[in-house]
Amino acid sequence: MALLWAWSDESMLAERFENSRKIGLRLFAVTTGVAGSYQAVVKLIKRWTAPLLEAITLAFRQTIQTQVVD
Repeated sequence: MALLWAWSDESMLAERFENSRKIGLRLFAVTTGVAGSYQAVVKLIKRWTAPLLEAITLAFRQTIQTQVVD
């Protein structure tokens, strides 16, 4: 949802949030555990940035090592 929010072309923050939320709900077919406001999304992004960055970094390193070995 954060990527959808960042990529949105809406000019207002609240509109960006609403559009990305609607798309995210349809895309992932979930109704619980979804942030109800952009303030909540900001808090979630703040909480999850470090763990996600670590996971992405590890995945990139593993991919690079696999590519170099092959």
